[in-house]
Amino acid sequence: MKRIIFTICLLGIMATAHAQVSITPRVGFAMPQGLFDNIAGNGFGYGLDLDYAINDKLRIGASAGQYLYNAEVFGININAVDFAITPVTTSIKYLLPATTLRPYIGIEGGMYHLKIDAAGFNTTRQYFGIAPTLGLLYPVNEKIDFFASAQYHIMYLNETIPIGDFQIKQDIKFIPLNLGFTFKF
Repeated sequence: MKRIIFTICLLGIMATAHAQVSITPRVGFAMPQGLFDNIAGNGFGYGLDLDYAINDKLRIGASAGQYLYNAEVFGININAVDFAITPVTTSIKYLLPATTLRPYIGIEGGMYHLKIDAAGFNTTRQYFGIAPTLGLLYPVNEKIDFFASAQYHIMYLNETIPIGDFQIKQDIKFIPLNLGFTFKF
């Protein structure tokens, strides 16, 4: 029994010794999709990713961000209504074989916090969501990579959300185009 525990501990130490932790601050331009596109204009977002490289091709991590939108109907911006979507997710990324430019595919999943501020009406709800991801890493130097990604966020609504006389009945979808720098430790 002691040998098994010792072996497991030794393997864990060896895996950690070769592992790499990275932090990625990011900003993004977010485009609403589907029904959400009918009620919200393009938005802006920011966030932070924390990744742990299991090996050269596989990374797991956590992510938090916020995407802000103003209501927009028939192309007219309605400043009295604001949407804030805050995904707090876990992720897995697979880096595709390449030389310098490192493309990757991945998926995130977790809780999405939705806050709607309207004149005289405010609501906050939480829903589960996922985000398939395509991204690129380009090394600036040994410890810093330039980062770019596109995600397709789907926030699954399990209820109808009333906003005054209007109701949101379909899942909320949006595509952020993110840019940032990955700092490796």
